[in-house]
Amino acid sequence: MGRLVLGSLSLTALLLACLPTEPCACLEAPASFLVFGSVQRAGGAPVAGARVRFNVSSPAGSTLCDSGTNSPLLESEVTAATDGRFRSLVRSMVGAGQYCLRAVAFAGTVGASDSAVVDGLIVQFRRGADRPDSLGISLTIP
Repeated sequence: MGRLVLGSLSLTALLLACLPTEPCACLEAPASFLVFGSVQRAGGAPVAGARVRFNVSSPAGSTLCDSGTNSPLLESEVTAATDGRFRSLVRSMVGAGQYCLRAVAFAGTVGASDSAVVDGLIVQFRRGADRPDSLGISLTIP
C-alpha cells in the first residue's frame, strides 16, 4: 500500500512540474492587418471574381517601400465577390510593426495582362487581441 501512495505522489509531482508557470502557455497570436476594397473596370463596372494578391515586405529604409528592391516576406490572395468587393485578414508570423504592402488585382487568372497595382503602402501589423489596423483600397483595371 505504501508503494501505491508513494507512486501516486511521485506521478502527481511530475505532472505539476510540467505545468506552465506563465498565466498562458499559448503561442502568441500572429500579427495581422485587414485589407478591404473593390476591383472595378475603368468605366466603373465591378470585376466579379477578380483575384487580388498581397505582398508584404520590410521597408528598405525607415519609410521607403520599393517592391523592386524589397523581397516579399509573405504573400496572400483573395478572390473578389460578384460585386467586385474583397476583404482579407493578412496574417503574419514575422511580427508586429510597419511593413510595405503591394496589392495586385487580376481580372482573370493570376498573371493575366488585365491588372492593376497599388504599391508602396506602409501598413501597421498588430499582434494580440487588439483590433487589427485596416486599409481600404480601390483597384481600377483598364
